[in-house]
Amino acid sequence: MKMIITCLLAVAAIAASAQEKATVVFIRSTGHYGSAAKFKMFINKKIVCLINNKRFSTHEVDSGDIQVDAQFSGKEYKGNDEPLIIKAEPGKTYYFQLVLKTRFTKNELFVQEITESSAKISMKDLKTEDCF
Repeated sequence: MKMIITCLLAVAAIAASAQEKATVVFIRSTGHYGSAAKFKMFINKKIVCLINNKRFSTHEVDSGDIQVDAQFSGKEYKGNDEPLIIKAEPGKTYYFQLVLKTRFTKNELFVQEITESSAKISMKDLKTEDCF
């Protein structure tokens, strides 16, 4: 009897922890400029993926405040002037498009949250990125 109760509690704990997760999707379709380089994707200042052009990646995160960011080079987080911080709710999916702005003196790379309907249109011709 004690074994059955322990198993039920373990199953309940696993189910509860699964419900506390949110999903983050990074979408990269930045055109020809910079297409040979893998962009580094960060969640809460930790690298989660090296993403190629015309790819998307999916990541499960704990609910609560999360910071998402991207950079051209380096596996260590260098910081951004304006990182994107959102409040992730359990069971929800958040879509982020990588935006590359080319300027005369420098290029800027950042993430922008988009709606699910826009994401589905953007993702229809993309492949899944295999992240670590």
